[in-house]
Amino acid sequence: MKKCNQDQWDLQYKELARYMKEFCHTPVPKNYPENPGLPRWIWKQRANYRKFQKGDFSHEMSVSRIECLNKL
Repeated sequence: MKKCNQDQWDLQYKELARYMKEFCHTPVPKNYPENPGLPRWIWKQRANYRKFQKGDFSHEMSVSRIECLNKL
């Protein structure tokens, strides 16, 4: 996994954690003005998680990322 991808993932994860702290839930509206890319990032994480569960490891989901997301 490239360092820049990890940095971007960490940044979006922190944004999601901040959103969770403020609103007490993680379904971010599609038109969230403070971070328009966050809803898409969440969708991508969910899609990658489904692939991971099916044994497809060709994407950037990992056990450590799943653990981080589950903490929210």
